[in-house]
Amino acid sequence: DDLLNTTKKIDYKITKANSKNGDSITVEIKNVNDIASPLCISLLKKGSITYTKWVEGFSGSKTITLPKIEADKIQIDPELMIPEINRKNNTYKLNKLAHKFQKLKFQFIGALENQNRTQIFFAPYLAFNNYDKVQVGVAFYNPFVPGRKFDYLIVPAIGTGSKQFIGTARVNYNFYPETVQRFTIGLAGKRFSYYLAPKPLQFNKLEPYINIEVKKKNSRSPFTQTINIRSVIAFLNVTDPLLVPDNSSYTKTTQQYYVTEMRYRLERNSTLHPFDFNMTFQQGKDFVGLWAEGHFKVSYKQKNQGLFIRVFAGGFPVYIKPSSDITAPLPRLYLSSATTANFAYWLQKDYMLDENYIDRNGHDKNLARQISMTGGAFRSVTDFGSTSKFLAAVNVTSSIYRYIPIRPFVSMGVVVDDLKKPDFAAEFGLSAIIIKDMIEIHLPLVTTKNISDNQKLLGINKWYQKFSFTLKLQLPRPASLIRQAAGF
Repeated sequence: DDLLNTTKKIDYKITKANSKNGDSITVEIKNVNDIASPLCISLLKKGSITYTKWVEGFSGSKTITLPKIEADKIQIDPELMIPEINRKNNTYKLNKLAHKFQKLKFQFIGALENQNRTQIFFAPYLAFNNYDKVQVGVAFYNPFVPGRKFDYLIVPAIGTGSKQFIGTARVNYNFYPETVQRFTIGLAGKRFSYYLAPKPLQFNKLEPYINIEVKKKNSRSPFTQTINIRSVIAFLNVTDPLLVPDNSSYTKTTQQYYVTEMRYRLERNSTLHPFDFNMTFQQGKDFVGLWAEGHFKVSYKQKNQGLFIRVFAGGFPVYIKPSSDITAPLPRLYLSSATTANFAYWLQKDYMLDENYIDRNGHDKNLARQISMTGGAFRSVTDFGSTSKFLAAVNVTSSIYRYIPIRPFVSMGVVVDDLKKPDFAAEFGLSAIIIKDMIEIHLPLVTTKNISDNQKLLGINKWYQKFSFTLKLQLPRPASLIRQAAGF
């Protein structure tokens, strides 16, 4: 009953052992998570089991007596019959100074845990952006099957174009208290180049975070509720144009800012008609942002086919940043998140630095067509619809047939500009789904006049210049790709 009706995990550990008691070995075992599951404890000699004893489940600590026979190791559940969350505390070596240390093993692209080794998995990392060019590195991460309390992913890399040390990292620790499903505390960071002036300039991001998964009343419920709290601390390298009138040299300085964010998410993970709803609160030096976003799927009879609806509404109820202040960040909502060129490259549309843009500042007219499904989530390449007041949008797309990778889309939005003037915008077009939610190509066929007029100012006059694309390949996260490939 304990296993079915609780969110806690099974975790027994060997705290100490004494093999100098005549003809017996005494072993002290602690139940870390208080799930009173039966367990087996074995003696091993050179990897072979020489004796096994089953013990009734218990809470707290318990001393168990084993016969003193030929063995070099004591281990809980060596045959992996118990769904333990942490097997690294299941082993105790006899006649060794380091009783609990396992040999270190580097393993290429792994996933499964070996409780007899301290494993570090690694995988090659290869990526590209328009400033670092080709990025070459190695991703180091720990086993994720079974689920673990401590997780890490560290990806050091070198930009072959920028000649800079770059990369990304994330470490976190999971707790499983009785009051919530899971409580996670962690720290993430990333460093990449984002501009050429004329030498590459980098941004650095630190992100401490807390994730709380609310406890389910029914373990079989399809509904999941999470609360995510994070603080983004950004450091942007910039140059002072007043100090480089002849472009012969430049002085590099750093702009620093923070944004604190709290997000509530409700998700229904079901085969038919799944949905999720997010409410986000942001606070920075001169602003407070508040918005809601929902994703809904009306399932068709064919598997994985349906009508996909996204709804977004939000704004900045507090915004006191002076118009003359052009230091980062410049928090705004955008009808389209296309990475078009900006008059001040440090004023990033993606001021939380979450997205993996190929060309953050629109240097290349083709690479700058990348969009992300944030804000108004319009697929048109446009600067129209930037606001610090209010934005609402509805995005609808539908599958046609499971073997036809083309989806029509419609987007409609209302933007209240900085002068509090409302304006309506809409678009209709087709998307080619190369890999769903990862690689998609979009062609808006019809737009409202405000979008088409703005595109003419950007030099977009021909139909083939209106293509945009979505690229959500999480290249810095090999563990996630392995999970997807393995079906976890």
